[in-house]
Amino acid sequence: MTGYPALLLAGFGLGVSVAAPIGPIGTLVIREGLERGTVPALLIGLGAATVDFIYLALVYAGIAPLLVRLPVLMTLCYTGGALLLGQMAWGALRRAWSGALPAPATGRQTRNNFLHGFGLTLLNPGTIVSWLGLGGAFAGAYLTRTSIPVAAGVLVAVFAGSAAWFLTLAGVTGGVGRLAAGRAWVFRMVNLLAGLALSTYTGFFLLKALGRA
Repeated sequence: MTGYPALLLAGFGLGVSVAAPIGPIGTLVIREGLERGTVPALLIGLGAATVDFIYLALVYAGIAPLLVRLPVLMTLCYTGGALLLGQMAWGALRRAWSGALPAPATGRQTRNNFLHGFGLTLLNPGTIVSWLGLGGAFAGAYLTRTSIPVAAGVLVAVFAGSAAWFLTLAGVTGGVGRLAAGRAWVFRMVNLLAGLALSTYTGFFLLKALGRA
């Protein structure tokens, strides 16, 4: 495969490879899929995939490297990310303690899921750094000699790859969640593990904000 289709496939693969490692977003997608189903979990992933698209576009435009040269901005991002993660960790641990079965997601909660995925990914300087590395190499290898419309198509392919991974993860966990419906101990354990994982990420972000990690 050569030419434009090969570029699109490469972009799709890049999106999958960036989304696949399980971090804060993956943890949230898994928990939400098990608790509330495929669509609420997918919206968290789509929020993250949207930021992936934005950051790669900034790398292509040559703007992203400027962001990491602003220590104050990185500190603010880590602080904001820690606050958001801490809020989510507290919510998960509180639900684990109560042992209540998850209620169906409302329209407002569903919209908030997208914003949570978007905001947490946007406030993670690690996302910027990873896109500077992977995205910079990718842009240098594939996008520097292409026209803007071609590059835009590849950026969309990156988004599609990231979204496809989160769709798969949300679909699998949503299916498992349906099988576990009515078993309060399963959801208590899911929230406990998610809360502990998110608390760990919160601590890491705080250490980064303080310049100690």
